[in-house]
Amino acid sequence: MTVVLLLSSLSVAAAKIYKCEDSNGITIYSQTPCDKAATAVDVKVVPAPANKEPQSVHERELDAVGQYVEQQTKDRKIAHHERNINRLKTKLAAEFKQLQDQRYRTAEDKDKAIEALSKYYNQLIAAEQKAIKAIYHSH
Repeated sequence: MTVVLLLSSLSVAAAKIYKCEDSNGITIYSQTPCDKAATAVDVKVVPAPANKEPQSVHERELDAVGQYVEQQTKDRKIAHHERNINRLKTKLAAEFKQLQDQRYRTAEDKDKAIEALSKYYNQLIAAEQKAIKAIYHSH
């Protein structure tokens, strides 16, 4: 029988491991023979993968705080872009009203002015929306 141990250092590789059974029939592994019936077990030492080592409670807490801060930063950036969108919509409405109140030589001139204004603000709003989408898809 071979037992595989994940160890962080290879200095333990020379230790002998013994397999014993207690009075209730439960298998116990020990560094010392528990009785005369103890059998030595071949130990294959496998170093633990660096990215699979269990994290300490402190490391998990730091990760959680880091994730929280990252999410808060994203939320602030998104809120900033949403405020910009609302400001742009408010400006568009105000400028649209001004265009409606102005006199034009022809109805076509008025339509062109409204179209140009709408196109300009829609591009600005689209840029803000694109920024929000990039934040959602980041990391």
